[in-house]
Amino acid sequence: MEIVLLLLLLAAVAIWYRFWYASSRRKTQQLKSSGLVRVDEVHKRYRHLPLGNLGILHKIKDGQRVQVIFPSLTADEDVDYIYSWHDLRVVRPVLERPKDDDEAWLRATGIAALIEERLQLEPEITKLKKYHHKLGELLDLVDESEEHLEQQDTLAVTHTQVGYLLEQAKLLEQQYVDLIKVTLREALIRSELEDFNPDLRPEERRDLNNRYQEIRAEYQVWKRVAHTFPELPSVL
Repeated sequence: MEIVLLLLLLAAVAIWYRFWYASSRRKTQQLKSSGLVRVDEVHKRYRHLPLGNLGILHKIKDGQRVQVIFPSLTADEDVDYIYSWHDLRVVRPVLERPKDDDEAWLRATGIAALIEERLQLEPEITKLKKYHHKLGELLDLVDESEEHLEQQDTLAVTHTQVGYLLEQAKLLEQQYVDLIKVTLREALIRSELEDFNPDLRPEERRDLNNRYQEIRAEYQVWKRVAHTFPELPSVL
């Protein structure tokens, strides 16, 4: 009898585990596909988040721990990214647009796109810095070597072009930061004063969208230009 009960218990545990595993896996897939998430009771940990409990999925660890990015503003109004870990059970995917056109959702989706593109830009800038630095080192070596003196002009031109591209990339990154900052500031003000002025005026939303489209177009041009540069052996 005890053996039968033990077998039944083991079977129940196995069934529960399979159900729990399948449920967790399905939820992690939903989180990854949505990108934008809600974290229950996050206000107890952080105050004055411009987007409320809305955040951007960053990573999932061991299928049970979820790291979420909450964009915020410091006391000096600099953009700050809070990387926060939470249990899977308190994180919910935002799979579709709310029926009431939730204003926070509209702001969050716009900011999420800006942040994602800015984060993609950062490693490209790092790569350009290494490329530019290596070209400078090669120029110094060629300048001291008569054997490779004929390559000096080519290296000098490339060094100048990459330097210009690097400066343009930095300017583009700053434009992203500025637009994120403006959007977060507006979101924070409206979340604090939503009882008085709950809706973002259409012209304000249109201006922000136009600025985003301009920056995004510039980013796409920059990416195409960056890919035209030949890589030097052992540069990166």
